Amino acid sequence: MIGFKKIFLKGLKYSLILVLMIKSYFEVGNIIYENSINKQTITEMNPQTKIEVKTVSASTYDFHYYVSGKVNAPLLIFVHPAFADHRVFNAQVDFFSKDYRIITVDLIGHGMSQPKKSNDKIDRSAYYMNTMLENEGYENANFIGISIGSLVIQQFQDLYPEKVASMTVIGGYDIHELNDSINQKQNKTKFAVLIRAIFSMKAFRRHAASLATHSKEGEMQFYCSASRYTRKSFPVMSGLTTIHESQPSAASQAPLLLMVGQHDLDLAKTLTKEWHEKDKKSFFAEVSEAGHCINLDQPEQFNQVLLNFLTNIDKDK
Repeated sequence: MIGFKKIFLKGLKYSLILVLMIKSYFEVGNIIYENSINKQTITEMNPQTKIEVKTVSASTYDFHYYVSGKVNAPLLIFVHPAFADHRVFNAQVDFFSKDYRIITVDLIGHGMSQPKKSNDKIDRSAYYMNTMLENEGYENANFIGISIGSLVIQQFQDLYPEKVASMTVIGGYDIHELNDSINQKQNKTKFAVLIRAIFSMKAFRRHAASLATHSKEGEMQFYCSASRYTRKSFPVMSGLTTIHESQPSAASQAPLLLMVGQHDLDLAKTLTKEWHEKDKKSFFAEVSEAGHCINLDQPEQFNQVLLNFLTNIDKDK
């Protein structure tokens, strides 16, 4: 019995040493990484356009959204990827605000939309976005979503098809065609991400930023925009199950633009192209020298492709 106790204590000691070594490894990496960030570059990424912060009141918290651009102009709603927040669209706010009304959001669990004691999951974001649309006095909007944001806007279209003037999906997939390949890839990614999150949220954000982008500038902006994502934010992601169970509406006939980056995952590119082939009316664009978050890696190319799409569908009306 005494021998077992000694073995247990020795094992516990070495386990604690290993944990401290791993944590120290991540912390050193965090310091080196943050010192490498060009503060001037980040400052220059901030939007020049005046932005008004607004909220939709929930049970114990507020759903935050950000309004800018031309009053009474057609509305564009940008929905960010997982872990980041509305700030990933700073370059789009400046570019489109001259001719469009712009709304960017913080999905539940992201940015300033922290659910606190509420049981709300990320799938509730679509309902608050509908209230947001009504508060702003718009009957419909053009929705642009990246990654998890593209899943949320598809759920919104299923719930409120008449309120979607057009839909742009970047680095996403058809939520009604979820398959084993997606599940397997997501499970592998979750493991690598969660290991880092256990020891260091900064290390987690660094890893997420490197996966989401191809350029150093895009990576830095993603990292900074993920600063408000904490360990308390993870439970809200279970709401993805409800989003995947969303039922397509027969009335969902809005114009569709599918975009993917040249350096995105092969699975993402394959699924996007398959969706385009299935939906003959959809538009498709692959942006060169871009990763998962095209708008961060190649903002000028992204803006031009989206503008051409919006201009063309306006002509067809």
